[in-house]
Amino acid sequence: MTKKPERFQPFKALNIINCLLALQLSMWVSEAAVGGVCGLSNDFVNPPMANDDSQPPVGLFNLQEFPNEVGKLGVFHVSTDSDVFIKSSSFFSNLGTNQRTCGTCHLLKAAGGFDASSAAQQFVRFNDANNVDNSIPGQRGTSLLDPLFRPFDGSWTVALGQASLLNKNDPDYIDPCIAYNNLIQYGLIKVIRDIPPGAQFTLAGYLPGVVSGIEISPEDPAKVTVYRRPLPAANLGRLNDDETLAQDFTGPVMWDMRESVNLEGFTFVARKPLKDALLQQFEDATLGHAQLDGTFRSYYTDNAIDGVNFEMGLFSAQNSLKGLRTDEADENNNKIGPFASGGAYNVEDSFLAARVTAPDPLSTTGRTITKVFDLFDAWATSTDKKKKAILDGQELFNGTKLLATKVAGVKVVAGCQTCHSRNNIGSSIGFGGTGRDPGFNIGISSNTGPSGATLTGSQSLDPALFEKLIKYTLNKTDGLPVNCGANGRLSNRITWVTTDPGLALTTGLWCDIDKKKTPRLRGLHRQPYFANGSGTNLRRTVELYQGLLNVRFTSTELDNLVAFLEAL
Repeated sequence: MTKKPERFQPFKALNIINCLLALQLSMWVSEAAVGGVCGLSNDFVNPPMANDDSQPPVGLFNLQEFPNEVGKLGVFHVSTDSDVFIKSSSFFSNLGTNQRTCGTCHLLKAAGGFDASSAAQQFVRFNDANNVDNSIPGQRGTSLLDPLFRPFDGSWTVALGQASLLNKNDPDYIDPCIAYNNLIQYGLIKVIRDIPPGAQFTLAGYLPGVVSGIEISPEDPAKVTVYRRPLPAANLGRLNDDETLAQDFTGPVMWDMRESVNLEGFTFVARKPLKDALLQQFEDATLGHAQLDGTFRSYYTDNAIDGVNFEMGLFSAQNSLKGLRTDEADENNNKIGPFASGGAYNVEDSFLAARVTAPDPLSTTGRTITKVFDLFDAWATSTDKKKKAILDGQELFNGTKLLATKVAGVKVVAGCQTCHSRNNIGSSIGFGGTGRDPGFNIGISSNTGPSGATLTGSQSLDPALFEKLIKYTLNKTDGLPVNCGANGRLSNRITWVTTDPGLALTTGLWCDIDKKKTPRLRGLHRQPYFANGSGTNLRRTVELYQGLLNVRFTSTELDNLVAFLEAL
């Protein structure tokens, strides 16, 4: 097992530089500017973070912190090379044709993930540099010079993205606030997928989405166009000294698990080893999102190995909450007691590899509650109000028994940690001895409940977002008997309308429609949440689960659950 290096304290000179850069950026991109971009309120676009980087900051050592709206996010890399972020050129270099890198959508300041506020900051930053206000319709700045804003997958449609590049006096001109609303408000990237050959369903048609009165239709009606948030490229697992996989933290790769699932026909055989799945993801992203012109030759294979090794050594978590250290370290990184084990430096060590069984959400009887998170157990005797709230939230997460009548294919769930079951990480452990993460349908991709009734409010996704997304009608193959299990939403249906079929686009199975992988829960300040960005903040996300899981938390319990999630 790779020996974990000691913490590095960045040189004070570099800290001063970082502070100056943060101050400059905070003046350059004000909270009001970001909060008001394109007419959106701060409920949708978060206050800016102090560092704005799609590329790594020069001089970043293996432990660094990025201020966010509730404290400081920690980023830790296992390498002892002080230039590791600079030398990991394949992750931060343009290997395609459009100047994008992995770091364009996988930001260190967002725990290796992406959020809407980052897109808004890039949007405002480029426009402010030219004194152009894109919140005023008809104005055009230079946002589209940023690699993030590429029409082919960064805008609602290619046509809208291209129209936003026209002269503002052109009759076909479209305000980039409209064309790129998917990025600015929801942090969504477009993905186009085929219906698998021989699938248990066919694509019968679609209903266009509508954004500011403009219809959003797929470029290819025979394929499915979906909009998803990039998953974080941190806390994926750990490597041995020979760079082979020692431990998998994340489970399947991608929301629809397409890089991880091995099938024989439509029968799940096994999950690809994590590193193999990540290498495939690197190749597909370079060919797709970076628009590599040509085949993925051996040169790029070497770069893929370098990039995957980099992200496999990257860990991120919330280090502090406005004065409270979740990792119990002082400014010199010395431990102070009692010893909680939050923070980026402790992610590896806090993951407990030994586990006898995991609660099985596919069981009709449920299982005994298994404690998954123990990061803050050391605060059991603390009288500090913040610590007590976080600990109480951890216990609620671990121990609340929930009845999941509205989660497709699930009857009884022992607790939040039944699905978020990897120790101190929060992703899902595979079930049934196959290592398969079954994926879950929590209702965010459609507005139809288990019995076919329409869901509204907190039980479904954001109604405004549902209007914007393309709605696809899928028909079950004639004569095909399908039983999707307890509370399976699709068992007795022959037609289903969805904005994102999810796992079914990988497996071709009717019962997998709308299912998505269970994401990790560390470094959560990269809202909005869920695959489609329908969870605008942590509290509203927790409230949605109340409707799904038939539980009602008190206001204090909600506060404590949110405090715990913020501390992760």
